[in-house]
Amino acid sequence: MTLLSPWWALWPTPPMPDTLAFEAVAPFAARAWTMHAVTSLLVLALAVVVARWTRVGLGGVGVAPGWTRDPEHRAHARRQWWAVFAWVLGSYCAATGILAISGAPLYPGQGEADPAAMGVVLLPISVSTAWIEEVITVALVMLLLRAARQPAAVAFLLVALAKIPYHLPQMGLPAVAVVVAALVCAWTYHRTGRITPVIAAHAAHNLLMVGVILASSGAVAAAH
Repeated sequence: MTLLSPWWALWPTPPMPDTLAFEAVAPFAARAWTMHAVTSLLVLALAVVVARWTRVGLGGVGVAPGWTRDPEHRAHARRQWWAVFAWVLGSYCAATGILAISGAPLYPGQGEADPAAMGVVLLPISVSTAWIEEVITVALVMLLLRAARQPAAVAFLLVALAKIPYHLPQMGLPAVAVVVAALVCAWTYHRTGRITPVIAAHAAHNLLMVGVILASSGAVAAAH
């Protein structure tokens, strides 16, 4: 998203919604959702370009490796998918726990915007965020380094370094906690070559966070 910041500056950021009213949520949501839709398409285009350049195809990027479609290996492929999903989801939950203990904001606008309104805004982009981040900072980074014949340790390090700046503007220094998730994502991708369970786990974590945000907003409203 940082790469597109100069362009999105042409569309001024509306105030964060302080109420769940449509007129408060719509301008902020429209910009956020448009940004994510455009960025998601650009990431897809970039993945196709890298897949062609490295001659591995999208299957080689990790979308659907050829062996997973073999009837003889489908059972193993399913077990592997869920194993990767569990590892990555657990790592993101662990990173979130560390961030919560540190007092870092866990979502944009925490403490400033209405939680229910932000939950509505974040709901659809929970999935696009996972797609954008994991494809760029894990799959493409590791694929390009593999093509350059760099050792796995270098790839793991660069994946970790790539994820920190992505979260730094929102979380500040505690964003280093995402190194936990970054290393697990890099390790599982290196071992399996599969990015879809990594994306799915990240999206599931984000959706869980949105659920917590919405539940907490309901609890606050009930208390008042």
